[in-house]
Amino acid sequence: MAQTTRTQEFIQRSLQLSIRISNCSGETKDRLHLRDTILAFESILQFWKDDNSIPESVAKAIHEASEELASVLNDIELGLQDQQLWPYSKEITETFVSKIQTQTIALREAAADGRDSTSGRPDPEPAHVERTTRQETSQEQQQQPPWLVHAIEKTHPSPLDRTPFPFMLTMSRLKRLRREGWARKGIEHPESVAAHSFGVALMGFFAPRGLDKMTCVAIGMIHDMAESIVGDITPHDRVPKEEKRAREREAVRSIVSNLACCDDVTAVQFWNYWLDYDEGRTPEGKWVKETDKLECYYQAHIYKQEEPERDLEEFEGLESKITLPDLKDWLNKLQQDKKACVFSQE
Repeated sequence: MAQTTRTQEFIQRSLQLSIRISNCSGETKDRLHLRDTILAFESILQFWKDDNSIPESVAKAIHEASEELASVLNDIELGLQDQQLWPYSKEITETFVSKIQTQTIALREAAADGRDSTSGRPDPEPAHVERTTRQETSQEQQQQPPWLVHAIEKTHPSPLDRTPFPFMLTMSRLKRLRREGWARKGIEHPESVAAHSFGVALMGFFAPRGLDKMTCVAIGMIHDMAESIVGDITPHDRVPKEEKRAREREAVRSIVSNLACCDDVTAVQFWNYWLDYDEGRTPEGKWVKETDKLECYYQAHIYKQEEPERDLEEFEGLESKITLPDLKDWLNKLQQDKKACVFSQE
């Protein structure tokens, strides 16, 4: 229990420091590399944070790595204080990164060995008890809401665990998941969540000057990845906004934690891209947030052209949520085209 508590405290400290690093200015590339390196370490700890039966080898590795990393975090925090400008040179920042990466590699290897050893342990219970337990677990899972992460995650090891394929399999659900807003309106063949994400990602190529276009593309591509687990929750589902965000956050954390087994750097990137979108932490995240609304408005325009009699007025409410100048200009063009289409149909 003490090990678990220390791990949870360390995770919280790492996340808080990562936020402080993000909020600084100056030395952007090296500073954010350090932030992502800290989060890569934290993502490995996530697997063990709630486990009270951590293998001894893993517990020892966590303790040793955390002790070493705590010293590095102390040094970083000492210089930060309340400063808004990043206080460290490129060389010092790279030294911090190198020290953390050394501990990350050691912990990743220990965690991998720990997973293999725990997954291969024989069941100490008699066979009839094992069957009963599995049956009860299966019945319990059937009663759980489908959005719960642990209700759908596999619990057995696979040769594919350290490849991108489990992540791709999870994301492939988005290809089959229809956009519920269109389905409720009676659209015969509503677009999938994956199709919508593809549209938002495409719009990222046209982000205005001053924004990183490829970052906008990446955020657009993964912004709805939580729906592969929680589904497409709409206002008609009457799920409170904070509850919806909590479900999505839990889902994304699970997705990126599992992806970290294959590629912890990419996992951290995806986590940060999603936070940029969800919390509007960066200009790119804010832009994609509004682009998401504009793409939906555009899709309503397309459906309306195909089925003029279809009532899609509720989607006009998206207009008020589009405020950025370039997107506002595109919206005005769509509105003009909409009026022209109505005029031509009369």
